[in-house]
Amino acid sequence: MKIEEKEPFSTEREAESGARDRARRQRKRRRSALSFAAILLLLVALFFISVNIGSLQVSFGQLLRGLFVEYDSDVSTVWDLRFPRILISMLAGAAVAVSGVLFQAVLKNPLADPGIIGISSGAVFAAVLVTAFLPTLYFLTPLLACLGGLAAFALVYTLSWKGGLSPLRIILTGVAVDAFFTGLSNAFNSMTGSTLSGVASIVEGNITQKTWDDVVTLLPYVAVGLVLAVVFASECNLLSLEDKTAQEVITPEVIRELYDIRLEVTEIDGRKFVLV
Repeated sequence: MKIEEKEPFSTEREAESGARDRARRQRKRRRSALSFAAILLLLVALFFISVNIGSLQVSFGQLLRGLFVEYDSDVSTVWDLRFPRILISMLAGAAVAVSGVLFQAVLKNPLADPGIIGISSGAVFAAVLVTAFLPTLYFLTPLLACLGGLAAFALVYTLSWKGGLSPLRIILTGVAVDAFFTGLSNAFNSMTGSTLSGVASIVEGNITQKTWDDVVTLLPYVAVGLVLAVVFASECNLLSLEDKTAQEVITPEVIRELYDIRLEVTEIDGRKFVLV
């Protein structure tokens, strides 16, 4: 058992500080809730606007009737052709946005991005290899692309490590790794006479001719990634701080909230001690 001495403190001052912290957290939660609600409303509005972009247009009432009441050929066409592409765009956008935030937090650099430090190009190169040499594993392309991205990140991390990590060194190394994998992908595409339409679709992020099968393939990966991002959000907030600041804010209360560790405070000879 480890005993850490704690200086005497004023109960009244601590209560005032706690009240201010609670009020600040409540205001932050309200702002976050309002922002989330506004963005959600905009997303729903854009969804219905996207449904009617094209030569075939349906009204909102007709769309609801065709989906839930009776068969409608126009709504059926929209369901088969436009809905998959819209959902894939939403899922991909959510995944890319969250991954960018996580990279910026973990690497402590606002410029950190999967596309800048070589993660995306590593994933694309893995997808190119699968498309060119293992077309029967097409439905495993997202998983293998994820492994390619992890391999690229491991390479960037290894090359950037010199007794520690520097945000600037990570960016410079990532740019070099990104150019390396991009060159390999272009080389494979040129060797095939630029006839691999699947490879071009992967590189350009094209959603043309996507179907519900593509939605089913993508959904589990995005869902798992978003859930893990929410679970580890608190840890990422701490990682985004400087090392000295992070050490200062790791108080018993923070440890108890993050890891559910029971800490006991006892008083010996007028001094307070934290028992871990």
